[in-house]
Amino acid sequence: MIYGVSPDRQDKLITKHCFGDCGQIQCAGADGGEIVGPVFICIQDQCPHEDKITPVLGDIQGEPFKARKLK
Repeated sequence: MIYGVSPDRQDKLITKHCFGDCGQIQCAGADGGEIVGPVFICIQDQCPHEDKITPVLGDIQGEPFKARKLK
């Protein structure tokens, strides 16, 4: 499973958590489609900062993709 977090919508939280105290974010970006837009990629199934998650929105490089909203 691939998860995406939107820097357009959650830049401060991504900087604080994904690049900060978690550090597991992938620096590569991807296109999350019309609904989500550009995203940073995370492959961690468990996220202590996750608020909500979408159902599968499609795939990225053959892997199922969900968008993750941070709290």
